[in-house]
Amino acid sequence: MKKISCFIWTAWWLNVLSLCAQVPEIGWMGGISVSQVDGDPYTGYYKAGAVMGGYARMGIGHYAGVQAELRYIGKGSSDGNQVEGTNTYYRLNLHYLEMPVLFQYVHRKMVFLELGPAVGWLIGYTEKDENGMMLDTDPFRHVELSGVAGVMYRFTDRLAVGARFSYSVIPVREHVGGATWYLNRGHYNNLLTFCFYYRLWPPF
Repeated sequence: MKKISCFIWTAWWLNVLSLCAQVPEIGWMGGISVSQVDGDPYTGYYKAGAVMGGYARMGIGHYAGVQAELRYIGKGSSDGNQVEGTNTYYRLNLHYLEMPVLFQYVHRKMVFLELGPAVGWLIGYTEKDENGMMLDTDPFRHVELSGVAGVMYRFTDRLAVGARFSYSVIPVREHVGGATWYLNRGHYNNLLTFCFYYRLWPPF
């Protein structure tokens, strides 16, 4: 039994190493997001959230590449114009598991211009006002499709930082009563992210 377990464990690690050998770069990423929801009454990037996950990158020649990520990201909206002494309060927390797949143009080996789609799965959310938790009368869609554009700067072979803009392609929630107005079909996530990237593989 021990020999069989040892064989399975060895075979599993050989498969992992083989996969890593085919993907030039694998690493961790983390940072913050600042967001708003277009279509609600609140404007401004007042809602902060966390971003964390992993990435895999495949180079295409010297001047291009494709980077895929699997990450947790916090989105939402908040009332940034609260007046002292009043009872106005609003905060929306959206929790997504998101997978961007971005095409990268490489400039002088250090600057990466990024563009591509992202798919997000809503894993939970809370919505509160001055009276407490709000009733779930207008639920959010479970899947979000968004467009992403950004820039990344690589300090070393291992460490890079990046800034991105992301916007929902389709509404994440309908307006009250399902109302629409030309291209305004509902609520859209609108956010900026600022992240660092640390390469784990290859180790040298």
